[in-house]
Amino acid sequence: MRTKTITEHEKIFRKFLEDLYQSHQSTLDENNPKDFMDLYLTEMKRNSSKKENTYNKTQLMALVGDLFGAGTETTSTTLLWVILYFLHYPDVQKKCFDEVQTVFGLETFPSLDDRSNLPYTEAAIMETLRIASVAPLAVPHAVSRDVYFQGFRIPKESNILINLDSIFYDSTIFKDPGVFRPERFLDSSGQVIKPEEFIPFSCGRRICIGQKVAQMELFIFLTSMIQKFQFLPEDPCHLPDLEGNLGMTYSPRDFKVRIVRRQDVK
Repeated sequence: MRTKTITEHEKIFRKFLEDLYQSHQSTLDENNPKDFMDLYLTEMKRNSSKKENTYNKTQLMALVGDLFGAGTETTSTTLLWVILYFLHYPDVQKKCFDEVQTVFGLETFPSLDDRSNLPYTEAAIMETLRIASVAPLAVPHAVSRDVYFQGFRIPKESNILINLDSIFYDSTIFKDPGVFRPERFLDSSGQVIKPEEFIPFSCGRRICIGQKVAQMELFIFLTSMIQKFQFLPEDPCHLPDLEGNLGMTYSPRDFKVRIVRRQDVK
């Protein structure tokens, strides 16, 4: 049953990518590319006569698929963690709402252009990425040759995993690491700061390909959710625990939440 479900999912996703490809092919304006796929298709045309042309449809479909995959699952899981931490830290939720209300109001749709005007909300997202550590071991990489690091030999083609938790929960880097405190990512003037050790999307040249997509999605989705709804515990005396389940990502256990429309909040 599981294999059949996965196969059907893959068929649907391949059709989605194919439709996306055909749509971009038919509307392509090389002088006015509207997104990544248009830019890639333009490069495909420019390099079509070259003997060693690495720009092709197969590569494009794989890249777009990776972008969707890398920027959706982690995003939805992170949003669940944000809601869960809002239940435990209602003051954080209120500060985020006050900021959203000040910048957007209750009717104007949130925009990425105003991202810099919501530093506290941005800091709350960063703190969730740190404390929840959705991808605690990032994704596997491999060394292409023998590498010597701090006296250890790492053989060629060895799989390498980065233990992000060892950084995010290091009290010498993040004071009181078990406490959810967005203020740790704000300076004295209330502007966002990004410590060198804040690497939820891994680091180096092979950093997560979906980082920018995920960051934009998180901001737009969360500010829209905060603007329209208040998140409350089902039972204020018995909050859901903050332990998670480790699978493809580290996700919160099932929990119940009351979602109240802002116009209904008394």
